[in-house]
Amino acid sequence: MSATVWKETLQASPLHSWFEAFDDDAQTAVHDLLLGRFDLANLAATEPRSLLGEWVAKLGNTGNFSSRLDAALTSWIEAHWGNDNLAPRA
Repeated sequence: MSATVWKETLQASPLHSWFEAFDDDAQTAVHDLLLGRFDLANLAATEPRSLLGEWVAKLGNTGNFSSRLDAALTSWIEAHWGNDNLAPRA
């Protein structure tokens, strides 16, 4: 996904760094977002599912975002399903 696609569509700067991380390694970015390990600054109080839903609604599959997110979420679920040891960092 081109950096300009999400910068033009989603203007809030804190999430730009998440999209950069997503571009570099989608699975790690999703993992860190789901566990509250990614610093989203003013968006930190928003549930990850709400953020992801909003971003998918705004971006769709522009730059293959939805496809890459779907693949990363699928991999995350397969790797972590039933893992009770997952917890956000304090």
